[in-house]
Order: sequence, then C-alpha cells, then structure tokens
Amino acid sequence: MKTVTKACVFGMAFLLAASCSSSVTEPDSGTTSGDFLPFVPPEDTEADASKTSDLDSGDWPLPEVTLDLAQIPEDVLWATDSGYPDLAVDSVLPLEDSAVKDSNVAPEVVPEVVEPAGCTGPPDCAPPLLHCLLPAGMCVECIELKHCADGLKCTADSCTDNTCTYTALEDCCESYLECNDGEVCTTDYCADGSCGHTQIPGCCKDVVDCTDDELCSSPQCVDNICQYTPLPGCCEEHLDCNDDDPCTSDLCMDTACTHETVVDCCTNDNQCEDGNPCTIDQCESGHCLSILAEDCCTDDSHCDDGDPCSTDLCILESGTCQHVQAQCCAEDEECNDGDPCTIDSCDGFICVHNNGEGCASLAPTMDVWLEGANSNKNGFDFLIVGKTGEFQKKRTLIQFDLSEVPEGASVIEAKLRVFYFASTKPGWLPNEQGIDRTVQAHRMLVPWHEGQANSEKATNNAAWNVPNVGVDGSDALAEPEDAQLWTSEQYNWQEFEVTDATQFWVDNPAQNYGLLIYATNDDVSGMDMRFYSREHNGDASLRPKLQVVWE
Repeated sequence: MKTVTKACVFGMAFLLAASCSSSVTEPDSGTTSGDFLPFVPPEDTEADASKTSDLDSGDWPLPEVTLDLAQIPEDVLWATDSGYPDLAVDSVLPLEDSAVKDSNVAPEVVPEVVEPAGCTGPPDCAPPLLHCLLPAGMCVECIELKHCADGLKCTADSCTDNTCTYTALEDCCESYLECNDGEVCTTDYCADGSCGHTQIPGCCKDVVDCTDDELCSSPQCVDNICQYTPLPGCCEEHLDCNDDDPCTSDLCMDTACTHETVVDCCTNDNQCEDGNPCTIDQCESGHCLSILAEDCCTDDSHCDDGDPCSTDLCILESGTCQHVQAQCCAEDEECNDGDPCTIDSCDGFICVHNNGEGCASLAPTMDVWLEGANSNKNGFDFLIVGKTGEFQKKRTLIQFDLSEVPEGASVIEAKLRVFYFASTKPGWLPNEQGIDRTVQAHRMLVPWHEGQANSEKATNNAAWNVPNVGVDGSDALAEPEDAQLWTSEQYNWQEFEVTDATQFWVDNPAQNYGLLIYATNDDVSGMDMRFYSREHNGDASLRPKLQVVWE
C-alpha cells in the first residue's frame, strides 16, 4: 500500500467530508472498498469543548483519512507529465461557523495559489509569475524592464524587486480624442504622447478674427470661415484703376479711381484717319502717326508733269497720278471742258478755262438715301441707288439752294453732277455680280427732311403717298427730268439735264423740294451703286453740284 500527502480541495466536497491534512493510503490491489468516511470525534465532553474552541479559533483538528486515489477524478488532480505527484498541504481555509452548526458538515477547503518551488526555467512558472529567477529558483513577475512593457505611451514602466510597476505620465495622450481643446479654429492631434493644436488658416469665431489689412475689402465670418468681399470702385494703388484704355489717365485718389481722357489719344487706326489718301494713318501706343506715301496725290495740281499737251489727273481713291497725252489745241472748240460755268479758250496751243458770268455751281443743302422703315440714313459719306443681296432697295433724295440765281432769271442750262465711285455687295455673297442700271432724276412734289426721312415717311409727321416715294405724280413727277445708263464699275462723273426743274424752282422757290434719284431696276439684286454725298470728307470737288447758267 502507498501513502501520499495532499491538500484537500474545496471542489472535492463530493469526495471529502471535511478539509484536512491527511495521510492518504492507496489500497492494495485486493481491496474492494472505495468508500471514504469522514472523521468522527470521540464522544466525550472534553473533545466537544475542544472542538468548539478549535472551530471558533479557526484551528480545526485535522484527522487522518485513508483515500482511494482511484476514486478521485483526474480533472480535479494536478496533472503532470509523470502522473499524479505528491501533494503537500500548506494551509487550510476554515469554514464559517454557521456551516458547521447548521449543516453539521465539514468545511470546504479553498487552495492558495502556490508558487512552484525550485524552478529551473520559464516553463516551470505559471501566470502571473512568468519568469524564473536563478540561481534562487524562484518564479517572479519580472527580472528586467522589458518584461514590464505594456505598450502604452502614457505609463512609465519599471521592474522593482522583481515586480512590475506602472506610473501614469502627466499631460500624456494616447489618441487625439484626449487632446480636444474646445477651440473650433484649431486642429487637435496627439504626437509621441503629447497633445498639439494647429491653428486652422482662415478660421474665425467672430468678424474681429478676419483681418487682411486690405483697404478695399469688407471682412465677414461665415460658418467659421473668413470671407472678404471687394468694395466696388475701391483702390489702393494706381494699378488697381487700370481700365485697359490707353486714352485715359488712371489714378487712385483716396481709395477711389479716376479716369481722365488723354488729349489726342487713339485706340485704333480708324481714329487716326485724316482723309488724306497720301498718308498711312496708324495708332501707335495711343498716338496717331501719319506716314506720307511716296508718289501720292490729293489734287490734279500735284500731278503736273510740265507737259502742256497732257492732261494730268489725280485718282483720289488711290492717290495716284494719271497723265493722258492729248494734242495741243488749235482753236477754242477743242478746249470745251463740259463745265457750263467756264469760258473755254485755246491760248498758245494750251486750253484755258476761265469762270464766266451768269453761272453758278451750287452745293446741296440736304441729301439722304432711303432704305427700310426703321432707320434714317443721313450724314453718310456717300449716297446709294439700287439693291444688293437681302438688303432692301435704296433711293436717294437731294436738294439745292438757288438763292444765287437772280429772281426772274431765265435758266439757259442746268446740270446735276454726281461722282459715281463704287459698286458694293455683301461679304457673304462672293458671287454677287454688278449689273448696269438706268438711273433717272425726278422733281419732287412734297417736302421731306434729311434727318427724318426713310422708305415709309418723308418727315416724322408725314408719310409718303406710296412707300419708297411714289413716282406717279403723288410724291414725285412721273416724267423724269433725265435718264442715264450707269455701267457697272465704270466709275466717273455722271450728269443729269435738269434745266426745266431748275427753272420751275427759280419761278416757284416755295416748291423747291429737290430731286429723286433712283434706278429703274432697283428691285433686281446686284451690286449697288454709290456716289459721294455733300458730307464727303475727302476731296470737296467730288461732292454733288448743280451747275446753272442763266441770263
């Protein structure tokens, strides 16, 4: 039979009747009884008194019990690689007095966690004593500092007397959530265990937080964001006032911009046009430059080649001279220049043209062309007849002052002269062709005003009897004074014989309403025909004129 010493476990209550320090006897193989009986004290008064005293003091006498180890479940015993070891009893936890008094049952035993003795390495140690201190052979909590590392930033770890201690660090953080300073304008963060707070650019709690030191902006704090609204028309320096106009002087005065016009300044070449075909007019850095073109003319006199037997002409549109060679004159008839107001003679084989008496070359007092009902075409450099593209047809009105002709004079000859200089078409109709047109002059029968007339009305208060002027005896005489064929693109002076109309005006000054000039095929689209108006700003000699000879 084998005897072992053991500590009775509280969980073995179903096996043991009382906690005890005992000598356990393992039965021989021939033993059949496995029952275990609790110790029964002697039935004497001294034993009872001793028992009561021992229970009260917590020192209960421990009986010896013979145990059959085969009757103890293996999961209750401490298992080792070598089977069931000897069990040493160190201490016994007493039961409450009531447990003994009420149930008359032996108290349960709660074992203490016992430090294994005689360790040779970490496998011999159980939590929390994980480290084997040699040569003492004791299981301890730590041997060096690394055994106490808890991985937390905010504790100072140490190993003192083989025991881990953890000291909390002041003002330390583990995450940014611990760093909230309650300020909306800071970004809170935790870095290396320390809280940080970064100011958010442009963030504000009130408008006083929004200052950009700008004179020309109005600050606001909207949803904790500074906003700056520019003040209209405000400036801080002259450059703020630049209006991209080279013809203004841009200044900033007391945060307000001023723009003064620079005299004789230009922004494009058209503003530099001086009406001289012999100059190239350009706008450079806000100033007009006129460069004189070589071999250019503005008048026939500029083209004199010194040859008395050549006709020297200046072509104004191009500014070039033409010299038409002709025979020198032998008699006066060879010198007729077609101007009824000159006396033509041949003097020394050279034609001479002197102004005669009873003659005048009259300038227009009003002229305008009619095109559509919505606009007035007064004040242009030219007048138009005909039609082109989708545009409406065009007709011209012109009037002369005959006050130079004496009252009661007999008109011998009167001619209307206009300078036909161009045919035009829309740029989007490259195939539009010029056509010849028969152009007629009719005496007007009703008054009109050049600043008010259009295709629907003669004045603001009077409409035409027929739109575009009724050439049927209502707005103008049905019978023309004269008719001429104008050939497309053959530019030159064009003349109309208007002697009868001129005599009528001399005799009836109050009915001088001028002339209508129109093309009989002005419903047919082709290139329109243009001649200079009284407002022509080039050569004044090319403006319309009424040449009258009387006696």
